[in-house]
Amino acid sequence: MCIIQVASNQKDVTDQQFAEGFDRVADRIHQHTGVRVGFALDGMPPGTYLWAGFIPSAENTGPWLAQQSSVAAIQCYFSGHSIGVNDEDAIIRWKEQFASKWINTGIPFIQDISPGYDARIVFPGPHIFGNTATWRDAQSALVRKLKCQGVTFSAWNGYTEGYAGVPTTEYGDDAYRWAQDVFGSFTVDGRHPLPGRIEAEDYDQMSGVEKGIAEDDGEGFYIGWLDSGDWLDYKIVVPSDDTYRLRMRTAAISFGSGQVWVTGTTVASFSIPPTGGWQNWQTIAGQIDLPAGKRLLRLYGDKGPWNLNWMEFKSAGRFGQRE
Repeated sequence: MCIIQVASNQKDVTDQQFAEGFDRVADRIHQHTGVRVGFALDGMPPGTYLWAGFIPSAENTGPWLAQQSSVAAIQCYFSGHSIGVNDEDAIIRWKEQFASKWINTGIPFIQDISPGYDARIVFPGPHIFGNTATWRDAQSALVRKLKCQGVTFSAWNGYTEGYAGVPTTEYGDDAYRWAQDVFGSFTVDGRHPLPGRIEAEDYDQMSGVEKGIAEDDGEGFYIGWLDSGDWLDYKIVVPSDDTYRLRMRTAAISFGSGQVWVTGTTVASFSIPPTGGWQNWQTIAGQIDLPAGKRLLRLYGDKGPWNLNWMEFKSAGRFGQRE
């Protein structure tokens, strides 16, 4: 997976065209190299100083990005200094609003933390903020408050050594110890927080299935021979009552079927079309409603056998489903 800052200098590009470009790039890379890549997107904030004809927004571009299999996460490490002000309280409020909008797209969100920004060594007269206890505490509180799936440390912070999060003679080890504390205390409840992808073999309990090596994008393991009465259990955490778009990577010789149970209640039924071979993989899609909280999800086989490589859950409720 790679992280890229994203905007476009093309005229009249639409949100859909912009979003679908990532899957096209990923497909082209796979065709030429055999490697399947994914992207963590550093979404450039609208209304900033960037020289771009199109800047993606959570409200308009987010629903389309959420449908791209190559978009693995939003990781906005650029956003801390992009609004060009020195007021730390204003930046934190803006940062929370910006992050919350992307979190609500259903794309896994990775929250950045930074000791601050100071580019005066390189650029005359820029803004400067951070490198204070109040700034660091505010970011720690933001990580605890928001429903993010990960945290990253931003070292692209203005070319000043003391802001790099390592002990220095000039600034001591305050930023270093703070970063250690944030990463050491960060947790995501449950084995499988949603939204996100669950590898089939990463189950908590199972009955009647076998594991094998997948001849599919990304290789790795798959779960095979899901037949009538077989099941797989996964401990999930759902952040809020929502409708989720469920995609499943399957393979089968003949028609199969199954159900999704959540805490003992059937929430979806699905069919598995034949693919012509046990290693001929396809992606099927549907929608399920999931209640908030820690839940036990069971994938139950009605008719088989069929194989499963992964399941992927993305929010569809907030913006509605778009195909």
